[in-house]
Amino acid sequence: MISLLTKQHEEQLAKAVEDGKLTQEQADKVKEKTAEMVKNMVENTHRGMGGKMLVKFEMKDNQELLSLLKLDAEELQAQLKDGKSLAEIAEAQGVAEDDVISLLTKQHEEQLAKAVEEGKLTQEQAEKVKEKTAEMVKMMVEKHKGDRPEKVIMGQKVAGE
Repeated sequence: MISLLTKQHEEQLAKAVEDGKLTQEQADKVKEKTAEMVKNMVENTHRGMGGKMLVKFEMKDNQELLSLLKLDAEELQAQLKDGKSLAEIAEAQGVAEDDVISLLTKQHEEQLAKAVEEGKLTQEQAEKVKEKTAEMVKMMVEKHKGDRPEKVIMGQKVAGE
């Protein structure tokens, strides 16, 4: 199954290169990690029970984030709906992007620790996820509404349309 999914993913990468959505260099970079990522996906090592993500970021109910940005939930949601990234919203509110990233990274790591406590993840699995947390959070903070999913493939940021 892993080899089949890896092959399918590599075919998608080749099509993305052909369609001009990725450079060959970007595709090669993603390919380096494809087998490991597919294996983790199949073995469910980066997700919780039932394949649901163990950690997620709720913007509208995140009181710490709302306080940092000096916005209420409705204002934040409206700006996100308008296509602004969290980075742009933070800048407009006089808050450094790094402060938003630090807060969300801390919250993500707290959720990972809770997942380990609850037996949903092993400590080893949590450590693997933690290695990519800051990078993942940074991409999320800089993401605009409507950014195509192809812009992040297997944890790698790539060119979009």
